[in-house]
Amino acid sequence: MRRKDREITDAGRMLEVIGSNDIVRIAFDDGDGIYICPVNYGYKAENGALSLYFHGATSGRKADALTGGVSEVSFEIDGAHRREGGESCDSTIYYECVMGRASCHVVTDQAEKKEGLDLIMSNVFGRKGPFEYQPAVLERTLLVRLDVTEWSCKIH
Repeated sequence: MRRKDREITDAGRMLEVIGSNDIVRIAFDDGDGIYICPVNYGYKAENGALSLYFHGATSGRKADALTGGVSEVSFEIDGAHRREGGESCDSTIYYECVMGRASCHVVTDQAEKKEGLDLIMSNVFGRKGPFEYQPAVLERTLLVRLDVTEWSCKIH
């Protein structure tokens, strides 16, 4: 990060940024080129480890890549956008963002799948679970856990 004066290194503050947003963009190379996709997410931070969870359909480009061997992704979360100033060089946009890399794991364990979906629901809708899921919906839902290996935060 070039602007070290805007870098946030306090893990608690970084988690506040993650918890105050609900879209993460994941990016990976699936063999056909770089693919980036915005998805809703949930997260948990335990014992110094951060995991992000997102879900999707069990078929399609994203699902095919994530179930077919993509083992690492990059991610980006941003929010708190505020525009200020006039036009051109007299303006700026203030924001907060977290970016990083993570190992990618498809969740097949049903208990973890429900936990991950609960984390997504809690983060997106602001309500704590547990939530109820129809077995047929669970069966056709792909849940992915990203175990964060590096991350940084910037607030401007």
